[in-house]
Amino acid sequence: MNTKNVPALVMLLAGAVTSVLMIMNDVSTKRFLVTVLVVLICFYFIGSIIKVVLDKTFGVMADDMDDIQFSTSESVDFPDEDIDADFVTQTPSDDWTEEAGEQEDIG
Repeated sequence: MNTKNVPALVMLLAGAVTSVLMIMNDVSTKRFLVTVLVVLICFYFIGSIIKVVLDKTFGVMADDMDDIQFSTSESVDFPDEDIDADFVTQTPSDDWTEEAGEQEDIG
């Protein structure tokens, strides 16, 4: 996951909300600038912490996905003929289970 822009986005969102609230409350320019600067700095650090947490979380998940070996790389040979629909719907009979038992005894 690309988390490079998370601190900037968190900081700018907090700055925008602060700016709107300060304008609505008709705050003086000096106090407005100081407050927005403090908010931007604080939320940049908060965004950096969020970025580190996301990197560690998704980094662990990506490492786990790398460890999983998928069997799709192996080739599977399917028969050329179509599957008989009656064969799929049939339930095993007693003869079939006896034959399977005999085959296990042989092998």
